[in-house]
Amino acid sequence: MDNVAMIELEKQQRGQAFLRARAQLETQYNCTVTIAPKWEAGVSNTFVLSFDEQVLVGPAPEKQEGDEAGDA
Repeated sequence: MDNVAMIELEKQQRGQAFLRARAQLETQYNCTVTIAPKWEAGVSNTFVLSFDEQVLVGPAPEKQEGDEAGDA
């Protein structure tokens, strides 16, 4: 039972680290992520709803005053 708890804790920590890294990259590269639903063919003539992440990268964010090291 202890191993199950440790595995679950590690999954949560990895998920949190991924979300923090993703937020940093979204800010750094000025991108937005959209979750778009899409229908995929399933078995026996049925369809399954799935989701697709679409990333839109915008122009590089302008540097703010004071961001450069030479501003002294």
